[in-house]
Amino acid sequence: MYIGTEEQRKKRLKELEKLNKEFGIRSEK
Repeated sequence: MYIGTEEQRKKRLKELEKLNKEFGIRSEK
């Protein structure tokens, strides 16, 4: 069993959301 998988997953999701937002803003311009 891996301890803290939920926290790591949430962190990754947050990072992905940040990247997606930044990428979207860049591609729009």
